Amino acid sequence: MTQETIERTFTVPSPARLTVSNVRSAVHITPGEPGQITVTAVKHTQTGNADRTRLEFEQADDGRVTIAARFDSSALFFFWNHQPCRVDFIIQVPPTACSLTANGVSNSLDLGGLQGEFDLQTVSGEVTLSDLAGRLKLNSVGGDVRGERIALTAPFDVETVSGAVRLRESTIPAARGNTVSGDVMLETALGAGPYNFSSVSGDIGLLVPSTTACEMELSTLSGDLATDLPVTSRSRSIGHQHLEINRGGVGVHVRSVSGSLTIMGALEESASQPESNSSAQGSRHEILERVERGELSVEDALRELA
Repeated sequence: MTQETIERTFTVPSPARLTVSNVRSAVHITPGEPGQITVTAVKHTQTGNADRTRLEFEQADDGRVTIAARFDSSALFFFWNHQPCRVDFIIQVPPTACSLTANGVSNSLDLGGLQGEFDLQTVSGEVTLSDLAGRLKLNSVGGDVRGERIALTAPFDVETVSGAVRLRESTIPAARGNTVSGDVMLETALGAGPYNFSSVSGDIGLLVPSTTACEMELSTLSGDLATDLPVTSRSRSIGHQHLEINRGGVGVHVRSVSGSLTIMGALEESASQPESNSSAQGSRHEILERVERGELSVEDALRELA
C-alpha cells in the first residue's frame, strides 16, 4: 500500500498545548520528552482522494500546536472518489502538564500515561484510555470508550449518544453525564460528588467499595434501582425512587425515561486475600471484560458481580 509519511518536532512551553483533528483512521498519543511534541503522520494514499486530503501542522505564537487531517469535499468532486484517505497520527507529548484537545470522525483514539487536561470528542471511533491523571471531558456519538486507571482531580464530564462508556479501576471524585442509549459504567470509590446523570434508555452503573455510603435517587418513567449494598431506608412514589445506602452520604442522581441505576460493591483488592477471594476477584475481571466486548449489558454485569 502506498503511503506518505511526514515527521515534525515542536518545542513547546509548559503546559504543552495540543489540538489534533482527524477524519479517518487513528490517533495514538503517548508520553515523550519534556518541552517537546513530536508527530509522525502516515497518509495511506490509496485509501481515498490523496489530493483532497490535506495534512496541517501549525504552532501559534503562544506555543499551542495544531495538527489536522482535513478533506476538501467541494461539489466538483462529490460524485467520484469522495472519501478522505486514512491518516494515522503517532504523537508524543510531555508526560506532565499537558493540555490536549482531540477531535475525530471515523477515527480511533488511543491515549495513555499522561497528566493534564483532556477534552476528547469522537463521532464513531473507539476511544481507549489508560493511566491518565487530571481533568477529563468526553463527548462520543457512537464510539465506545474504554479506560482504566483514570485518576481525576475534577468532575468527570461525559456525553454519549449510543456509545458505551466504561472506566475501570479509576478515581472519579464527581461526575456530570448525559446519555441517550449508551450505557455508562464507572468503577471508582465515591468522592465528594455529586454524581448526576441524565439518560433516555442507557443504564448507569457504579462499581464501588463495599463500605460505600451514598444516596441513590432515580427520577424515571420505567427505569429501576438496584444495589447489593446495605439499604438503611427506601422510598418510592410515581416517577421517583430513593435508596439510602449505609446510612447515606454522597448523592448519586439519575433522571431517565427507561434507563436504570445500579450500584454494586466491588471486591477489595488485597495482597493478603485468601485463595477463594482471589478466585472471585478473577471472576469479577472476567465479567468486566465481557462487558467491554459487548457480551453483557452494564446492568446484567453488575447483577452477576453481586
